[in-house]
Amino acid sequence: RWQPPHQQQQVSQRQRRRRDHQAGHSSCPRIWASIELNMETPGFDLVPMLIGRYGSNMRRIAERTGSKVRIRGRGSGHLEMHSQQEAPTPLHVMVSADGDNLEEFRNAICMTLEEIQAAERRFLLHCKQKGIRVIDGPRYCWGSMTSRARQTLDDIMPLAPVRLGAESVATPSGRRSRD
Repeated sequence: RWQPPHQQQQVSQRQRRRRDHQAGHSSCPRIWASIELNMETPGFDLVPMLIGRYGSNMRRIAERTGSKVRIRGRGSGHLEMHSQQEAPTPLHVMVSADGDNLEEFRNAICMTLEEIQAAERRFLLHCKQKGIRVIDGPRYCWGSMTSRARQTLDDIMPLAPVRLGAESVATPSGRRSRD
């Protein structure tokens, strides 16, 4: 399929970054951020809605940005390798990218938030149609993230609430610290 030269260059840069990452040649540590989800009610299938038909939503974000987008935690259906159980954490979307891919990481977060916001609209409609009382409060919020991700996302942080009571940020060592 024909693409304009500037798009060919963008695609080749993404492919190069992906190939370098797979070969372990990334020059910067990975950055990541999680967005916790709170839209659970009988008859509402949030995870398949976010993933999209045959993974189309997650694949579209990954292909356009070179980032990884995964849904993990209780209710995700993803079994961890070591335990063969879902992770004992709240349901969340994890977005990660090479540390030298900050703009594409930011784009991946924005695209992920758009998918979550669309799911939230469908969730509220589902609850209204079924006569389910919706508890006030956020239906999604920022979870853990690296300090570099927080800096990169500073201007879009208001698009989702911060988890109540704990703004945890992962330090380069992987330990969580409070800001």
